[in-house]
Amino acid sequence: MDEIYKSRAFGYAEVENAIWFSNVYFNGLEKINKTTGKIEILMKFPNYDIWRQCQHSYVVCVGQKLIFVPFRSRYIISYDIKTNEFMSVALKLSKTGKTDLYYFGACVCEQYVYMFPVKARCIIRYDVRKNVIKYLDDLSVIVENISENSIRFMLQYEIVDGKVFLPFTGLNAMAVFNLCDEKIEIQPLDIDGGCSAVCHCKSVFFSKTRKIHSFETVSWQDYYYNRQVISNYLVNNSYYERKKKGGLKEYINLIRYFNFCLNCYDVTNYGKKIYDMVRKI
Repeated sequence: MDEIYKSRAFGYAEVENAIWFSNVYFNGLEKINKTTGKIEILMKFPNYDIWRQCQHSYVVCVGQKLIFVPFRSRYIISYDIKTNEFMSVALKLSKTGKTDLYYFGACVCEQYVYMFPVKARCIIRYDVRKNVIKYLDDLSVIVENISENSIRFMLQYEIVDGKVFLPFTGLNAMAVFNLCDEKIEIQPLDIDGGCSAVCHCKSVFFSKTRKIHSFETVSWQDYYYNRQVISNYLVNNSYYERKKKGGLKEYINLIRYFNFCLNCYDVTNYGKKIYDMVRKI
């Protein structure tokens, strides 16, 4: 029963004066008032009981609709902020495969929401206006030696010139998804063990390698050419040591490169205090 008083989410959407999210601990829609810090549990999501955890990984806003990305759920949920009504559409397991984790990251392009798989077979395109799903090319057919149950992508990606750059977590490669023709190009990476995050700045890509004992950041141009190690942080470096070196802002920026896990926002017992602290960074 204590879970209903905890507020944690993998991602959130800000719409005007409110922060909206799906709670990790139970199957409920929550809202934080940015002025007062008040947290409201609005209603249960459809299709599952209230105690189902980690149903949605991410949420994006398209117009006045919130689109919730299915993580453990088998349904995409659309919530209309004006009418307070839900719409849902089920994933076709014949297309995605039946697994324990489906999708994590998502990006918006016009009326479409593209969702990127964790263990599902393919990227999907959700049409917000029509409430329908288009299933794109099966990744296991495009990529050799990718197992049915392997992890595909995590949350973090970059969009450059109409292309979405997605680092594979199980392969030493980058998927480049073209938003125009919805085709996927696989670019090999000359990085030991591959990378788990990517950022783009001033024509240079920055990535966090997947080495177990360190957070090594590498940079390169023209995909995998001219690779250069630019920094290395040991895992046992504490949060406080990093904070002293570059401040909380620098630490959070590094985490953006390094670890998708800290995109899990914990607002338990904090409300407005946490929002105000992050707002000042």
